[in-house]
Amino acid sequence: MSKPKYFQIFTDKRKLIELLTDEEAGRLFKAVFAYADGDAQYDFSADRAVKMLYTILTEQIERDFENYSRLCEVNSRNGKKAKKKRPLTTASDRIQEEEKEEEKEKEEEKEEHSQAFGGTAAGERSEEFCIEVVDSYNEARGKLPRVKKLTDKRRRLILNADRLLKELGFNSFREFFQMAAQSCFLNGDSGKWKGCSFDWLLEENNLVRVAEGVFDDGGEEPHAGRSYDLEDIDKINTLDWIS
Repeated sequence: MSKPKYFQIFTDKRKLIELLTDEEAGRLFKAVFAYADGDAQYDFSADRAVKMLYTILTEQIERDFENYSRLCEVNSRNGKKAKKKRPLTTASDRIQEEEKEEEKEKEEEKEEHSQAFGGTAAGERSEEFCIEVVDSYNEARGKLPRVKKLTDKRRRLILNADRLLKELGFNSFREFFQMAAQSCFLNGDSGKWKGCSFDWLLEENNLVRVAEGVFDDGGEEPHAGRSYDLEDIDKINTLDWIS
């Protein structure tokens, strides 16, 4: 099955994009469109900031395409009932019937898209799980800021983080949150940085670094690669994630 002719970019990526120059942003989006259209991937090895955003966006596109394909496969297996058409006597009748069928197909496509990309039905199924994750964080957070509201952005972060933590061998979110809360760097005890939060921890790049022990006490001094200092890391990873 071919890929759908669209992809999603959530507005929570805007702050990251704005850190790029217009030229960098233009090259990034040309590359993302090419990737979604099935063309060759771009090589941004010479510019790690653009490469980071390119990787984040293309991985999201792949996850969305996989969800869409799985849903279409399920619908195909279940089959669709044959459409019963009434006898058409005039050209006007046929035109009206075709218009109705086109409208119905558009609505069905919208519903498939909504479910595949985290629509209402998917949100209801995952709501209880997301609430449990927030409760686990608030219980294990130590000196980290409390979460008071479960937003749509946080739901998306949780569902993506669930997949990543399983791949990284964690038994639960609580285990991961306790690991973060015990880090003097992340909980602020070291006095070097105080930007850690629920949203920051669940961002993909940050989650992997925390899970791999980059911020454990006694480890190497955390850094982001390139030439960023801690203030730059904070701008890239923590600016206004809370809706």
